[in-house]
Order: sequence, then structure tokens, then C-alpha cells
Amino acid sequence: MFTLCILVTVFIPSVCGNSWCSWGTYGDACDKICSAHCRPRPHTNTVHCHIETGLCSEGCIAGWYGDECNKGCSKNCMNNICSHEDGTCTVGCKDGKKGNFCEEENNERKSKEGTENAWIAFTFAAVVGMAMMVAIVIILVIVCVRLCHNRRGPSTVKDGDHETSSFISNVTQKV
Repeated sequence: MFTLCILVTVFIPSVCGNSWCSWGTYGDACDKICSAHCRPRPHTNTVHCHIETGLCSEGCIAGWYGDECNKGCSKNCMNNICSHEDGTCTVGCKDGKKGNFCEEENNERKSKEGTENAWIAFTFAAVVGMAMMVAIVIILVIVCVRLCHNRRGPSTVKDGDHETSSFISNVTQKV
């Protein structure tokens, strides 16, 4: 019986291969380390990968994809998040980019921004133009009033021995 136990513990792992490795390792001799980009298991904060392939058991941390989480997501993925299988951006693209991997220019957005900027510039120019027109009208009214006033000049009214000056015509003042 003792001989049988020794044969089982010595020969079966070498014939069947290693059936387990410590956390964070894989391979026939458990001499390979799981990717540093594997997502750790919840509540234990330990990394685990498939014993033969190194495939990350819990997927990849944000910013990485592929079987061994060794490929980086596009720098244009929103929040640096992409599909762990193929690297497509899953929550959208950063401003000005589009496409599955957010590598294409989004000219539609730039065009819309250009239109918005043109509208803002037009509105600003219209407000400034209106303010200038109001200022010109006020200045013209002031100039007209002064010119009219200066044309009439002061009128002099005599009342006996006294003269009274008045800027309003047809008004007499008794002294």
C-alpha cells in the first residue's frame, strides 16, 4: 500500500501534468506569471489565469485587452475602456474621434462646432452693431438739438427800461 501511494504521488502528476498552480502563475511547471494587466479577483485582490494558456480568469483591467491582457486600448477610447476580446471602444470616443477603435477623425463634430462658433460670432457682431447704431442716433439727436438751439440764439425782450434774455422764443419775462 505504501508503494502504491508513492507511485501515485510521484508518477501521476508527471504523466497527467500539473493540475494547479499558485495564484498568479501558470504553465507546465507553474513558472510563468499571469499578466500584470489581469483584473484581480473580487474580495481577494489576487490575480488568476488559466493554468495552460495564461488567459486572465477575471478579464483585464481598464485600458487593456486580449487573452493575456497584453494589448493596450486605443488612447482615444472614452475613459480608456475597451472590449476585453477585441479592443473596440465600448463607452464611446473622446471628442473629435469616431469608429470602433476611435481612430477616425469626426469631421461632423468639427463642422458642428464651426457652425456654432460662426453663430456666436455673428450674434456678437449684431449686438455690437446695434449698440453702435444706438450711440450714433443719440449723438445725432444731441448735435441737432444744439444746432437748432444755436441758430435761434438768445432773444432779447424789452419791458420798459429793462432787457431780458431768453433762449425760448415768444416767451417774455417780467422783471
